[in-house]
Amino acid sequence: WIERAALNGYGIAQSDLGTAYLLGIGGKSQSSAIALMYYELAAEQECCDGQYNLGMFYLRGGKAERNYVLSAKWLRQAALQGHL
Repeated sequence: WIERAALNGYGIAQSDLGTAYLLGIGGKSQSSAIALMYYELAAEQECCDGQYNLGMFYLRGGKAERNYVLSAKWLRQAALQGHL
């Protein structure tokens, strides 16, 4: 259901699906690139969980390069919406 909701544009589902791909859970193959795509979709829709996850993705780097400027941008956006 989460995948269906994500494909229909629901931000929280996109964020959750991004996490599933990042961690390789729920039957999803681990993929940083797909996780990043779903986090970006959620963040652009002003989903605070998506913004937070995208900010942390850029902060940690992982398989993608770290980007502190983008990390700060998205973590700030999430904080302005009350994400703790």
